[in-house]
Amino acid sequence: MKYSAAMFILLAAPLVSAPHPTLLREIDLTQIVPLLPGFTPRAALAFSPDENWLAIVVSTHQTDPRKRNGNLDHSGSEAMLLLPLHGPPDQKIQIDPGLRPEGAPGWSPGSDAVYVQGFAHNLQNPSKDGKAALWDLQGKQLWRRDGPGLSADGPPGGIAGFLDAQHLLARGVPSKGATSEFEVLNLQGQVVDMWAAPKHAKVADISPERGLVAVLSQAASKTLIVDAKSKKTILSKDNPYSYLGEDGGSWQYFTESGKTLCSVGSVGRGRPQRDTSTECWDVDTGKKIARFERFPGGAPAAASAHGSRLVLTRDLAFPLRGEALVFPAGERVVWDFRSGAEVASWESPQVVWTNGAHIFDAVALSSTGRYVAETTGNLLRIYQLP
Repeated sequence: MKYSAAMFILLAAPLVSAPHPTLLREIDLTQIVPLLPGFTPRAALAFSPDENWLAIVVSTHQTDPRKRNGNLDHSGSEAMLLLPLHGPPDQKIQIDPGLRPEGAPGWSPGSDAVYVQGFAHNLQNPSKDGKAALWDLQGKQLWRRDGPGLSADGPPGGIAGFLDAQHLLARGVPSKGATSEFEVLNLQGQVVDMWAAPKHAKVADISPERGLVAVLSQAASKTLIVDAKSKKTILSKDNPYSYLGEDGGSWQYFTESGKTLCSVGSVGRGRPQRDTSTECWDVDTGKKIARFERFPGGAPAAASAHGSRLVLTRDLAFPLRGEALVFPAGERVVWDFRSGAEVASWESPQVVWTNGAHIFDAVALSSTGRYVAETTGNLLRIYQLP
């Protein structure tokens, strides 16, 4: 099937009506990591809780899937950048993580340490070599640990996030025949507590303000809210869409300092009639607070941990030939679930998926919902919201 230039122009027409955010900074990711021919950058983003820093993890991946070899679809170029939001750009801190990152970096509640996890540079068996490391804001590595590696139950480094200012929650690496366990680590990387984890349970998010852990049960049919200190489940909620959180994604987010939890829908590529909606509900009662109605899906998305804002993505995928898809004119929307208002919206940059290869995009929202950052292709953009 052929598509005319006029159709692309029509589909690329502005979709937005809410105010545009203010662009603060635009960065070329190839200035952070060298880009070899045939590779494209992939980034993950996270704002510090105090909204003073943006952590950016960048790795490069093969653009052509026919040249990939399992997990070996990267060039070996990776970097983590800690970028100040309010100071001059030359105050940035650049760190060589010494591993191939997977997933977003994670900040301590006090914004004084950040971790990254992924795979070690082991070309013989990368899927078993999960690693995680923690750094302070001077770029000093505080510890490095082995993780469980490639697993459906969590990231390769095993780190789920900070439980409080002094402790992190991690997935243990059980010995043969042993049950799966969660481990509590101190800031020196030592295990100070543990408890048995439900089989194939996956941590969706953590609220360090309340010490709560949102856990997806096997097949994500339920969301369990667990108190980390007592290890007791304080709420069990059925998920209407059992595939929530597939594809390595964790699309449930604590908001309002652990008072609420929001589930972000996914528009399935190649999954007919599996579109879901975004909704938020009260953690203590399980009562639904709000539902986003304008379009289904929303991922990639992000949430304000201390506020009531979500940034959602609308994409307009359609087939060209065979497995090829094109996303000519998507849209980002910042939605406040308390007021029901769309705070800001703008066209997301063009994203193309061709025969299995695509340009990866990422989005992050700061803790109060004041700033948003996004990447598409080689570019990182940081905005201030109304």
